[in-house]
Amino acid sequence: MIEKVVIGFVGAALALIIREGVELYKRRIRRNQISAMCVEHLKMIRADLTGHVRVTNGHAHFEETQYCEVSVGDFLYQLITSNIECFGSIKSVAATVTFFHHYMVNMATVKACLGRGNVGRAELTEGTYNNLLQRLNGAIDELEAIASS
Repeated sequence: MIEKVVIGFVGAALALIIREGVELYKRRIRRNQISAMCVEHLKMIRADLTGHVRVTNGHAHFEETQYCEVSVGDFLYQLITSNIECFGSIKSVAATVTFFHHYMVNMATVKACLGRGNVGRAELTEGTYNNLLQRLNGAIDELEAIASS
């Protein structure tokens, strides 16, 4: 009788370990997929910010609606934060979350200026623009490291 109870406990423990292992594997795959997708979109944002924004006299000039100004930032932020359990903790994506906070505030400013009819133009200071690019590069590096792990 004791043998059956021990075998039952061992079987239950083994089943639990297997189930947890499968869940961990699924979370890891999902984390890597989310990270890889975000990296691709962040690289598009970087290309847009470096290719279409003109920096002169200490200001970064935004003159048209670009990829970086649409809702993709909000979508990626929601994707990361709503799947935070895949990343283990907020600390593992801290640079990415910080980038998105700065990005959303700055893009809201740009969008508001463009919407006011300022001859289709908005400006950020060059320091703010460079800080945004630096945070963007940090987010890309962080997510690339996660995606390749």
